[in-house]
Amino acid sequence: MPYDDDSMILYRDDFESRARGEEKAPPGKTVYPVEPRQGSWTGNVQLGRSVQFAPDANNRQTVLKLDEWGMPQIWTIMLGINDNSLTDDLLGGRLSAIAELDIGVGGASQKVIVDWKQGTVISAPMNSVNVIAQYDTSQGTPGDLEVFMTVTISRGTHPTGVGPTLTKSLSGSNLGSFNDVLVDIPAFATHLQGYRFDLLSNDPLVAANNIHFFGVAGSATPIAVIPADELHSFGPAGIPIPNGAKFVILESANVTTMPTIFTLGGL
Repeated sequence: MPYDDDSMILYRDDFESRARGEEKAPPGKTVYPVEPRQGSWTGNVQLGRSVQFAPDANNRQTVLKLDEWGMPQIWTIMLGINDNSLTDDLLGGRLSAIAELDIGVGGASQKVIVDWKQGTVISAPMNSVNVIAQYDTSQGTPGDLEVFMTVTISRGTHPTGVGPTLTKSLSGSNLGSFNDVLVDIPAFATHLQGYRFDLLSNDPLVAANNIHFFGVAGSATPIAVIPADELHSFGPAGIPIPNGAKFVILESANVTTMPTIFTLGGL
């Protein structure tokens, strides 16, 4: 029976050595182990799944559920939908959907909520995850649409892709009724970008004065105040959210709403 010259491991024959990917490389050459084409991942709906739009009575739908799988590592989750325009609120999307991700490691879990957009990529330490689509029926359920929601995951990070966001509406308010329309700043949010004009018609959505950031609900003193007409000056990323800010509000002379996208960093 042959030996491996370096490790003195006894092999039954050369085939077993090659199958283990431990064949000694010739001088100046590199030998890489060949992964099998199929394995426990083949057809496994815990690693990739596409389902047709079918919400339950609470307008929720579990798209993928990965049970505990090995030691915690960095995993990457990618969201998909067969037509991205269906869920783009800023472009008149007919289906409003967000992704609720319950990411688990050991005895702890964290909830991450993001917009469901084609190609959205999220990387985080985990060894289990549950991905749920949450639908907003305020626009009515589009019964004539063929919608498929998709989730794929793999180990490791992905350097490209659509960064995670969460879209909310800021309701305009005068200074006397701020606490009525305070909006929670989402977890992991780093920037805020508001849209004062309709992207399709370019009509003004709101005559806004200022955007106020607060650290405590009910406080009379904001952490920061940004003039709304300066939104464009911060570039595509929008306004950096001040340290300690937990709530945001739109000061406006007319009571209306402004679509606002929060960029979620660190994911």
